[in-house]
Amino acid sequence: MLRRLLVLVVVALTTVVVSDASAHAACRCKDLSLPQQVNNAGAVFSGTLTMASGPTTSGDRQTMSYDVKVDRVYKGDITSPRVTVKSDASEAACGLSGMTADTRYLFFVRVSDVDAADLFANSCGGTGPAKSARTQKVVALLGPGSTPNPPTPEEATFTPVADAEPYTLTRLAAPGAAMVLVGLLGLMVFGALGRSRGGRT
Repeated sequence: MLRRLLVLVVVALTTVVVSDASAHAACRCKDLSLPQQVNNAGAVFSGTLTMASGPTTSGDRQTMSYDVKVDRVYKGDITSPRVTVKSDASEAACGLSGMTADTRYLFFVRVSDVDAADLFANSCGGTGPAKSARTQKVVALLGPGSTPNPPTPEEATFTPVADAEPYTLTRLAAPGAAMVLVGLLGLMVFGALGRSRGGRT
């Protein structure tokens, strides 16, 4: 009887330790409202997940990459129609989970201070399926948004040099025409010399 009691105590303690470790390992998010999530995000946009790749390892961290075809930008300087969102591969580290290709999502991302093309998201930031009700709430907070458009390249400008007149077509063609005339005259001279020598013989 005593032996069974000891076994039960050991099992109970092991269960408590394992459960406690799991609780500490699980992701814990602050209970934020949608306005708070919008305010914390560097950019908010909607788009279709086209591909997920990874995980890739950098030091002790494993990262997933999600390629997204952006269709609407509500906040932030997202100009490219295709972006890559990175997230921790581990759910315990609050990485994105349950992401499936060909599904439209609302992304709440943090933008890198070093490179604006580096976008990061986690399960606490608000990223999730672009359900109609949630999208309408985002629109109510941020407006209808806009489609991503890459910046147009700057047009080349020409600055005239002071006191310089533009070359006319006649001036540009003059050197070439002079060379042609010199060549023709040379041919005529050689032709005349050839005829005169032929006449003497």
